[in-house]
Amino acid sequence: MTYFCTLTRLRWLALVGLIVVLTLAGCRGSAPDAAKMPGAPAAGTAAGLPVVESSDLIKAAEGGAITLDDGARLAVPQGALSTDARVTFAPGNSAPIVPIPRTLLGRGYDFALDGGELTGVALLTLPLPAEVASPPYDVAPYRWNGRTWERLNGRATPEGIQVGANRPGVYALQGQWSLADAVVALARSETAPGQQSVPLSATAQYRYTALPTLQDGYVPARLTLKQDTSGGAGRVTGDATLDKTVDEAQVLLQPDPAQAEGVIDFSHVFQLAPGALELNPGDTTRFYTLLTVTDSAAPTRRLSNGVEYAQFLPIQAVGRAIVRPKLAVEGGQDLRWHIQRDGQTLAFERAAATELPFEPFLAQGGLGDYRFTLETQRNGDWIVVSNDVNIELTVPATAAPPGELVVASEGTPAALVTPAPGTGEPVPIGTPPSPPTRRPTPGNGAGAQPSATPTMAVVAAAATATRTRTAAESVFWADRYNLATGECTNLYWDVQNVISVYFNGNPAEGKETRQMCPTQTTTYTLRVNSSSGTQDRTVTLTVGASGTQAAVEFTADATQVNKGQCTVLHWRALDVSAVYLNNGGVAGESSQQVCPEVTTPYELRVVNNDGTTITKRITVSIVPAGNMILRFWADQYTMAEGACTELTWNIQNVQEVYLDDQPQPGQASKSVCPQANQSYLLRVIDDSGANIERRLAFSVGVPVLSAQELIAQGIVNEVVQLIDTDPNQAGDQPGYRLVIDGVNKLYAGTAGWDQSAVSLMVPQEDLPSSPNAVASVDWPVNPGQQVEFRAFCAGENCTVRTNEKSYLRWRSD
Repeated sequence: MTYFCTLTRLRWLALVGLIVVLTLAGCRGSAPDAAKMPGAPAAGTAAGLPVVESSDLIKAAEGGAITLDDGARLAVPQGALSTDARVTFAPGNSAPIVPIPRTLLGRGYDFALDGGELTGVALLTLPLPAEVASPPYDVAPYRWNGRTWERLNGRATPEGIQVGANRPGVYALQGQWSLADAVVALARSETAPGQQSVPLSATAQYRYTALPTLQDGYVPARLTLKQDTSGGAGRVTGDATLDKTVDEAQVLLQPDPAQAEGVIDFSHVFQLAPGALELNPGDTTRFYTLLTVTDSAAPTRRLSNGVEYAQFLPIQAVGRAIVRPKLAVEGGQDLRWHIQRDGQTLAFERAAATELPFEPFLAQGGLGDYRFTLETQRNGDWIVVSNDVNIELTVPATAAPPGELVVASEGTPAALVTPAPGTGEPVPIGTPPSPPTRRPTPGNGAGAQPSATPTMAVVAAAATATRTRTAAESVFWADRYNLATGECTNLYWDVQNVISVYFNGNPAEGKETRQMCPTQTTTYTLRVNSSSGTQDRTVTLTVGASGTQAAVEFTADATQVNKGQCTVLHWRALDVSAVYLNNGGVAGESSQQVCPEVTTPYELRVVNNDGTTITKRITVSIVPAGNMILRFWADQYTMAEGACTELTWNIQNVQEVYLDDQPQPGQASKSVCPQANQSYLLRVIDDSGANIERRLAFSVGVPVLSAQELIAQGIVNEVVQLIDTDPNQAGDQPGYRLVIDGVNKLYAGTAGWDQSAVSLMVPQEDLPSSPNAVASVDWPVNPGQQVEFRAFCAGENCTVRTNEKSYLRWRSD
C-alpha cells in the first residue's frame, strides 16, 4: 500500500459512522513549521515577552524571589544558598529540542547561580499557556540534563505548575493533548530489480475522542524521515545534531466537524536514494519516522520503530554496461567489480567509474553464465554490497532474431528490446502506443529463423527473492495450503490504492511476504479498508496433511502473438524433485523466450518429492499478421453505490477506437463511477472498415444472491479444455474447467464462505461466437489472468450457468 503524493480514500468508523478524508500533499517539500501555525505555542522562544527582572543578588540568610511578567516565578528559601549569590531566572532564548513524544508548552526557563551553591531546594512556578488547561492535557515539569529531558514531580496551582529545583538548569513545562493519540510504523519495502532507490514505508493511524483544532477545515500533520547518527540517542532526544532529516511530507487530515470521534489511517512511501546518503557502501545506519499532528496547543507527536539500513548499491544492465548509482562522495571508497563466469572468478575491476562495459569480459570468456557484483572491503574481507546481474551468453535452442538482447528482472515479466535503427542501443518494444492505433505489419519472419548467433539474457536479481506470479490488485494467497507438521509456507498479499491494511489485527504494508509455520490448522485474516468499505480476506493453512504438493506457477507474457513475434514463459516451482518444460529439464524458477511459427502448446511438468506429478499447460496462438486484437475490461463489475472502477483497453491492428463515441488511443484506461444500469461502449473500426463493439455493464448496489451464489475475484492458475466424450453428439461439449486461486470474495449468498481456490466450470455455449457477440464470458482466458466471476458453487466447485446472471469477466489482459 503505497501513496506517492496522491489522494487517500475514505474510511467508515464502525462505531460512529464517521467519514474522514485524508489528503497527502506537497511530498518532499518543506512542511510548515508547527510553531508558525495558528493556535500553536511559540515553543523555545522568548520573542515578544519582556522580562520585569531576571537577575538579583539574593542573600543566603534572607532568601528572595524573582518574578517574570508572564507569571513565572523562582523562590529561593532562607538557607537554601551556601553564600550570598547572584541568581538569574530568565526565559531561555533557545530551549533544547523537545523530547518525543511530548512537546514544549510555552517556553523554557534558565535558572543560574553566580558566586554560590544551591544547598536547599528552590521553588519554581511555571505558568501554563492560556490555551492549555487540565484535564484535557497531560502536563508535567521537565529539566534538561544536557542530553535529554527528565520528568519531575509537580503540583498544579492557580498560578501554574510548581516544582522543586535542587540544582540550576533549564526547566520547562511539557505535555500532550490526552484526547488524541497516534501510532506510526516504518518498514523497508521490497526493492524491485534494478530499482535505484530504496522504499521506506510509513503507515500511520490517528485517533481522536474530541474534535481537534481545525485550520481552514484541516488538521496539519507532518511525517519526517530521520536518519539516526547517534547510535540510538537521536531516537530519545530528537536532537538535530544527533539525527538528520532526510525527507518529509506534509499531511492534511480532514475530520468530519459534525462528529466528535474518529480514526484516520494514512501512509506514505519515502524513496531513499542510496547516492544521496553520506555513507560508504556496506555502512549501517537506522531510520525512523517522526509524526507530528498539530491538533492542539500541544501537538500529538509519535516516533516509529527504527529500521536498519545498510548502504546497498542496486546495479543494473543499461545498454552494454553494468551501472551503479553515483555516491554522495565519490573516490573515497574501496570498491570493486567482481566478474564471475560459470561460478569461477574471471576478473576484478576497480569501480572508480559508475559504469562497467561488459562486452570485453564476454569476449574474453566466450559462451557461459556471467555474474557481476560490487564488493567493498570490511576488516580485511571483501563483502558484496549490491544485487547481482547475470548475463547468459549461449547459442539459442529456439528461433530468435540475431543479436537480440533479452532483459529480464527476477520476479517480473521480461521485456524484449532490440537495437534501435542506426544507434545500436536497445529500446523497449511493446510500450503502450499512442494514436494512430495501427501496428506496423510484421516482416516476412526472416528474423525468427534459427541462427547460431549467441543470445545474451541479462537478469538483474533483487537483493531478496520476488515472486513471478502476476499480482492481483487485491489478493491474499499462500505457496501451499496443506502442510505437514513442522512445515512452513509463505503468505503473500498485494493490495493497492486503499486506505489501510491489517494482518491478523496488526497494521501491515500493502505488499508483503511472510513466512508462516503454524503448529495447527490456522486461518489468517487480511483486513483491507478502502473507499468502498472494509473487506476481510482469509487464508486457511491446514496442518497435518500428507502428500502435500508444491505451488506451481506457469504464465506467459502473451498467449496470442502475431506470426514472427515472441513471448516469454515464466514458471516457479520450489521444493520439488524435478521440473520439465516440453520434456526438457529446466530450473525450478526461471523464464524462457519462445517464438512459435504456428500455434504451439507448452507443457510444464513438475515432479514432487513424493513422486507425484503436476502438469500445467499454456498454448501460444498465432494471430495472422494484421488481424485485430481487442481486449476491454474493468477492475470490478459488481460494486457498491458510489464506488468507482477503472476501464482498460488494449486494441491493436485497427484504424480507430472510440469509447462512448469519444476518440481514444489503442491502449489506455479511464476511471468511471457507474450508476445503476449504466454501461460503457467501446467501438473500433478494423482494417476492413467494419465496426466491432464491446460493451461493459455493471451491477451497482448490493446484489441479491441465492444461497449457492458467489461473486469473487481471483487469478487464473490453469485452464483445462474438457474432453467431449461423444463427438458424434453435437452440442454436448462440456467446455472448460478453470482453476482460480487467490480468491477474493466480493459477495456470497450464504455466510461463512471461505475458499482460497475454486474450480470454475465454463460451458461451451457461453463462449462468444463472433466479434460482436454478447456473451456472459470473456474469452480467451489464460493462466496468470485476473478475473471476476459470478457463479453457483458447491464447495470449491463453481459453475457459470447459462441463462442466469452468472458471468466471467477479464480484470487484466
